[in-house]
Amino acid sequence: MNSLKRRTTYQYGTLMPELRKRGPNVWTYRFSERNNDKRVRRKVIVGTLDDLPTRADAERASEHLRSQRIGKFDSTAKQRSEDWSVDTSRKS
Repeated sequence: MNSLKRRTTYQYGTLMPELRKRGPNVWTYRFSERNNDKRVRRKVIVGTLDDLPTRADAERASEHLRSQRIGKFDSTAKQRSEDWSVDTSRKS
């Protein structure tokens, strides 16, 4: 599908506990990115289950990761709207 026709989707990611054979079990924040029209799945370790015993604690700790992802979408949308307003003012 043409990337111009594709609708922008906002993904907040998933927070999951990950069991480890070595070392402590950890909370991971998983999300996907688009690079050259290919989806790339990424993950970031938020903290250990010992440090963050509940999901609510892990969500609070991963909030900055989610806000960074939303910020990327907002800046892109803002840039597109500025480009559109400049383009329409030239046509007038």
